[in-house]
Amino acid sequence: MAFSSVEQGRYINKLGKKVGADVTYIEIKNAGHGINPKNAVGGGLSMTEDDVVKVIHEHITKWVGDKK
Repeated sequence: MAFSSVEQGRYINKLGKKVGADVTYIEIKNAGHGINPKNAVGGGLSMTEDDVVKVIHEHITKWVGDKK
């Protein structure tokens, strides 16, 4: 999971899909670089920090399994 500029994220997503990688690209409106609401630009974030953490957890669980 990486946080990058929109342009970088879109480019990496395109490259990943081109080579058949399991890529999920999520664009968080107004996030700037990261998911800290204090750094939001142009309004509130389109996802809460909890929503982002949930997505990250779901992907880690998918990749490595749930070790509960």
